[in-house]
Amino acid sequence: SVELASLYEDIAHMCYRTKDMASAITSAEKALAIAERLNAYEVVASSCASLGTAFAYSGENKKAIEYLEKALRISLDKGYMATALRAYNNIPLALSSLESERCLECYEKGLELAKKVGDVYNQCLLGFNLAGMKFNMGNIAEAVQIASETVALDRRTGNVFHLYTSTNALGYAYQVLGEMEKSERCFKEASSISRQLNDFQAIAGGYDYLGLSCFDKGDYAKAKEFFEKLNATLEKAG
Repeated sequence: SVELASLYEDIAHMCYRTKDMASAITSAEKALAIAERLNAYEVVASSCASLGTAFAYSGENKKAIEYLEKALRISLDKGYMATALRAYNNIPLALSSLESERCLECYEKGLELAKKVGDVYNQCLLGFNLAGMKFNMGNIAEAVQIASETVALDRRTGNVFHLYTSTNALGYAYQVLGEMEKSERCFKEASSISRQLNDFQAIAGGYDYLGLSCFDKGDYAKAKEFFEKLNATLEKAG
């Protein structure tokens, strides 16, 4: 049934957020096989999005791009906006550092679409990733503005999974700008949130930013501790 296919896709989505990539791939493949047999295009699209994302995290970038682009094509053609936004957000996971323009295009188009359809959850995800791109390109002020808007939306919607990563990222940006009081405030808030989480993506992102922060302060022992936790979290998730 379509319901069974949809359930397998939900399991896949949860697995790549909280458990492991192997389970995510297996469940998404089951979902896709059933959905394609039944011509259930909405589940086909979401299954491709989950499968592509899990392949991206597993380092199988060619497969990841294939499935994520298929998810995006079907979703835009048939009006499945939530899945289209997930595809826009996750395609860059499988792109190399040489494809920064395409990454930027995905985040910008995705953010524009999220605002158009009023999808605040994906606005936060895409806004945060766009801020990261701007930060790495040297557009620090613009990055902080976008990140601040994202943090405000996360707080308003109670999205603690994303708020943990976004506050850490904003704290690191403030540190680079030398605004240490704001930086410490962000890190303190993120630390408080961390105890509520079982989301490997958020936890890994938090360890990454905290490690970078400690490294820049010259606290190499603490930085090593955070990076070891990061590595262990990623290895466990596959």
